[in-house]
Amino acid sequence: MEFIKPFPYVIKYKKGKENVVAYALSRRYVVLASLDAKLIGFEYVKEFYKHDSNFAQIFVACKKEAFKSFHRADSYLFRENKLFIPQSSMRELLVRKAHEGGLMRYFRVKRTLDVSHEHFYWPKMKHEVEKNCDKCLTYIREQNQKFYRMDCIHLYLYLMNLG
Repeated sequence: MEFIKPFPYVIKYKKGKENVVAYALSRRYVVLASLDAKLIGFEYVKEFYKHDSNFAQIFVACKKEAFKSFHRADSYLFRENKLFIPQSSMRELLVRKAHEGGLMRYFRVKRTLDVSHEHFYWPKMKHEVEKNCDKCLTYIREQNQKFYRMDCIHLYLYLMNLG
């Protein structure tokens, strides 16, 4: 504190999203730190950027400065404040983790897409989320049980009206 006393400064609090720069920087750091900790081999995503058929040129163009809505930070490619995930099996893994995010049950397609889209970007994300959710046996079983319960309720009400 003694060091900054001679300098004129004003400390002004800006909450959450109003402080756009700090908010974007902190979110980016949190996403990268948590992915490095949770997903072994996540740092190899950096290598996939160079070989992505759609975005390799954008990755190179962002080396010194931002290009359109893309920029690089710590050798990762971002679109606005979302981490770009290149074409790789990492996309499927991230969708699976987002889909399994509920406490007791799996998220539906819309919620899985919302969770994925909050931190990540890649083209045709919606299509890949739908495809992965449709392959999930737990999700399919849960959907079938819901319809089975509804059929039982309808049958019970029908029988009650007959009697």
